[in-house]
Amino acid sequence: MMIKTNKTYIHIPLRNLFWIFILLGISLQTCKQAEFPEEIIGDPTFYLEGQIDGKNLDLVAGLDDYYMKTEYFQDALQVYSFSGTLTQLDCDKCPESMQVIIRDVRARELASAVVIDSAIETKTYSYYHDKGGNNYVLRVSFQNQSGSGGGGGTYSWDFGDSSTHIGINPIHDYTDTSRVSANVCLESTDPSGCVTTICNEIILKDQDCQVDFVHHLDSSISYVTFMADVQGDAPFDFQWDFGDGFSASLGNPGYFYGNPGLYTVCLTVTDANGCEASICKNIAADPTFCENNFTYEVQKKAAPDPYQFSTITVNWRDQSGKKYTSASELQPSNSSFEILEILPYEENEAGEKVLRLKVKFSCELYHNDEVIQLEDAIGYIGIAYP
Repeated sequence: MMIKTNKTYIHIPLRNLFWIFILLGISLQTCKQAEFPEEIIGDPTFYLEGQIDGKNLDLVAGLDDYYMKTEYFQDALQVYSFSGTLTQLDCDKCPESMQVIIRDVRARELASAVVIDSAIETKTYSYYHDKGGNNYVLRVSFQNQSGSGGGGGTYSWDFGDSSTHIGINPIHDYTDTSRVSANVCLESTDPSGCVTTICNEIILKDQDCQVDFVHHLDSSISYVTFMADVQGDAPFDFQWDFGDGFSASLGNPGYFYGNPGLYTVCLTVTDANGCEASICKNIAADPTFCENNFTYEVQKKAAPDPYQFSTITVNWRDQSGKKYTSASELQPSNSSFEILEILPYEENEAGEKVLRLKVKFSCELYHNDEVIQLEDAIGYIGIAYP
């Protein structure tokens, strides 16, 4: 074969022409691979999609210079936070970037390793709040009604939650807010050395009916008049137990005790809706006996939690670079965050261990007085851990 170049002819043997075309094809293919970026094949490794401020949220690592930035840090309370941010490369405070922060389940020694299986679980999480969350305690104020309750005696309280106290009128916080009731006992010793004990179940949760009673002793004949104080829907069913084997079903009975002494009298009331409440008191059927009783009042008191273990913060920068966060206000009841799947992943560029998490969440995001809605977000994020 002859090829003409600038009027000069070059002879190329036919047996070499085949190899020339092969080499030319390899060269062209190599140029093509270098010119175009590698495409994502199949589902992306890290992404988030949903609705934010009425617009589509669609962040994908590997497209438009987005990548998954994974890191962790430990605060002054020695609580780790595990963080993942879908953001663009080589960009500080990038617009349209989203960060998810997960707080550890407990405080740890500085720079210590984490057993990640116990720190990150497939479950529903609550949201972190800058001001300490919506935690509260059930605060109970007790009022001593013992005969020497004004002073001069000793008073030992057992609050029914492994806590005790010595004093006249204590205030006690029940930190287990799921608790419905507690059995509280008061042991009183008056100045003369007379010791009496009364135990009552106190109700910590709001209920539709309540009961109390007062009594009056005619000491000349050991006759006691009882008067019930009931809250609920009438009519009421009254059941009195006078502590000596006898009972009554009247609202305000009188009772004669054949033997002077100290008796534990209990009243149980059921209202028209089936709500039941009861109370017991020590009753002295002779003025020479000492009696002790107490009343109480329950209040919900805010108790900010600086640790807020296993809570979530979501941060978002909009197209203008304005930062919104889930943490500056208490989230409404329809906000949610759930980890659906936990997978191991390769180390990040800093050599830190990484988990790949499938998450689903909705929340409100705040910037000063502005509020935007993040709805039905779902996808895979990465977090680093020590």
